Amino acid sequence: MIAYGQQEEAIDLLREELRIRWENNDLHERYQKLLMAAGKQTVALNHAREFIDKLVTEKRLFQALDLCEQCLKIDPEFHLQNSNHVHELASAANIGKRQKLAIDLMRRFDRRYPGHPHIPSVYLLSAQILSEHFRMNKEAMQILHALQVKFPDHALAREARQHVEALNKLAAVG
Repeated sequence: MIAYGQQEEAIDLLREELRIRWENNDLHERYQKLLMAAGKQTVALNHAREFIDKLVTEKRLFQALDLCEQCLKIDPEFHLQNSNHVHELASAANIGKRQKLAIDLMRRFDRRYPGHPHIPSVYLLSAQILSEHFRMNKEAMQILHALQVKFPDHALAREARQHVEALNKLAAVG
């Protein structure tokens, strides 16, 4: 259809097919690529949110991360449909040595989702990545202090204190 200049028809056909065969990831990928090729970025980003949610649920984290990265290149303010998946994907990105992607996924998490139970985990992971991979110890310290102040009774507050102590020792040596 695309070869014959029927791009809109192809998009409509794939969208209808997805309604019937939602479980088919290959179909999702084709639809996503076609939307991008057609310049339908807003529709592509909305579909990507749904597709990422599906991929995370299926534990296809690295495929979801690839799609997240594509979306963040299009829209640096891109955020996931399901806030509960942010920490899981950021952790997978960190394990996969994609620290910039992890940081991008977690950026402004506390502002987007005030009161979210994952905020302490996101703070800690952000601070760890900033310190260990980007040597941004000052920024890491600020995040760790915020974790301790905002969530003093949280289980991760103790771990945050240990990181602060380690960073202080590093600063004294360096």
